[in-house]
Amino acid sequence: MEISQGFLSKQKICFHEGLNSIVGGKGTGKSLIVEFLRFALMQTSDDKDVMTDHKKKLEKRLELLGEVSIEFELPTGAIYMIKGTYDSNLNPIICLNTETGETYQGDIPSLFPILAYSQNEVIKIAEDESSQLRLTDSFIDTSSYKDKIKDLSSRLKKNDRELAASIKASYDVESYKTKINTILEQLKNIDKSLKNKLFEEMRLLEQKQSAFEQYVQLNDETQSELDKTLESIQANLILPSVPKELTTDPDIKQSQKLAKASLRELSRLVKEAKRLVSKNEMALEKLYNGWKPIFNQKNEKYNEMLRASGGDKKKLEAERRKHKRQLENLENELRKLNQLKSKLKQSRNNRNSLLDEFEQVHKDYYDSRKKLFDDLTLQSLGKLRLDIQYAGNRDSYKDKLWELRARSGIHRTDTDAVADNLMPREFIDFVIDKNINAISRNTKLAIPNVERLVELLNSAEDLSEVLALSYSVQPQDIPSIHFRKDDGKYYPITEVSTGQKCTALLIIALSEGTRPIIIDQPEDSLDTTSVYEDIVTKLREGKERRQFILTTHNASVGVASDSDNFIVLTSTSSQGKVNCFGAIDREPVRKEILQHLEGGRKPYKLRHKKYIKSL
Repeated sequence: MEISQGFLSKQKICFHEGLNSIVGGKGTGKSLIVEFLRFALMQTSDDKDVMTDHKKKLEKRLELLGEVSIEFELPTGAIYMIKGTYDSNLNPIICLNTETGETYQGDIPSLFPILAYSQNEVIKIAEDESSQLRLTDSFIDTSSYKDKIKDLSSRLKKNDRELAASIKASYDVESYKTKINTILEQLKNIDKSLKNKLFEEMRLLEQKQSAFEQYVQLNDETQSELDKTLESIQANLILPSVPKELTTDPDIKQSQKLAKASLRELSRLVKEAKRLVSKNEMALEKLYNGWKPIFNQKNEKYNEMLRASGGDKKKLEAERRKHKRQLENLENELRKLNQLKSKLKQSRNNRNSLLDEFEQVHKDYYDSRKKLFDDLTLQSLGKLRLDIQYAGNRDSYKDKLWELRARSGIHRTDTDAVADNLMPREFIDFVIDKNINAISRNTKLAIPNVERLVELLNSAEDLSEVLALSYSVQPQDIPSIHFRKDDGKYYPITEVSTGQKCTALLIIALSEGTRPIIIDQPEDSLDTTSVYEDIVTKLREGKERRQFILTTHNASVGVASDSDNFIVLTSTSSQGKVNCFGAIDREPVRKEILQHLEGGRKPYKLRHKKYIKSL
């Protein structure tokens, strides 16, 4: 790593592939090395306080437009050079493959993942379940689960809109039927009063005009749907990109040719359908315009008759025409509602299939976590006992359900009872079906309370937001970490000391995987025995298969762990620098280690002499 300016200006720091111990006095820049590595490798902390401290260090110690350059090697042997520039805003990062000279445009944490902890960050993780899950998840490949969950959530969101429209339509159909029947009855009574031969002719002509207009509207809607289909084809059906090496491959060229032909044919068919619809539209318009004078002539005679009749008949006809317009609008809306309602069963089936997949992915995710927790328990050699509860954390589910009932008068205890006793999918299915009894039976809530909640959710302005509850607030797994104290009993991590919490988390962090580990003062809050038994032994065992970069003031961490490389820092008030580096068998390094980790030659000799006497 090289730093361009700031407190560690012009410093070049070389790391061994095994165990690196960074030592130095207070304020020499040890923690800065950790923060600069995390900055350029784009793997900063999720903790708000740690992140705030990280940003302050960049602002004050790297300074505006300061650059951190890091060279790293993948297990495959590929070497990359990454350069991060601090600009207090976007902080641009450039990553190059040093062999090809090509810029890497992908996700850097996925390319070169590290496990990094700033000072006291382990303590914060030990006290937070979600942080513990993020730690353990970093040991397994979670990308496939997360990608599937994201994809299924996106597909479910689309289904929500369709299903919400169908559900609302099914609720509205009966209401529209009632309105239509009311108007039909009113028209029937008016028709009786206006009944004569001319009126009968006019009524039939109006029905024919209405039919014409519906066919015209259907034609317009067909044209609109074809336009959407063509846009969708052009936007979504795109030929896959082909690597340069395969552009001349005969099989790939033939595949590409066939795919292009399929897309062309599909576009041709849609365009041909559009031409046919346009042709039919012209024919329909000609037919309608040819008949329109007959209607206009008869309508004029009818209006003359009304003018001559005057009085009640004129008012009745105005009333009839108003009801007729209302009836046409309602019948048109009912037709659309029935179309949407007809899709309800299929949308529900599609939704259930997607939710089945969604639940299976979460169960598979849990199984991977459970296996890891069992492995970590074994690797801790009896020090820890880890377990995980499937979908136990329902906090986000409770909060969202409470948010959806806003300003309704429904009590928090009622919505919490729902979340405690019914999984989101199960509850929303009951809401859709208006199965009041099932909700009451499972939650022990009074029927009137459940009715009010179900009615509220079903009448939501955006029903798709309610439907999304089935998957958007899936309860999270809860990690359970127990620590074995000196009495041989296991205690929940929440009930042990801060030092024991940190010991537990460091045992986990050092037990699994091959990623480089970067920790700022791992010995903080640990007792001396724990440092040696639980940290040093893990470092000695692991340094042959992974890289460690640690800052430390502790001789056991630095020396007893058999560090391959010591990086010794010194500083003035404004500038830190690497004083020396290398293994402890180098005289300058040994002298500095003795000074920084043992307090100097004299106190070390005194302690050594006393230890020898007591042995």
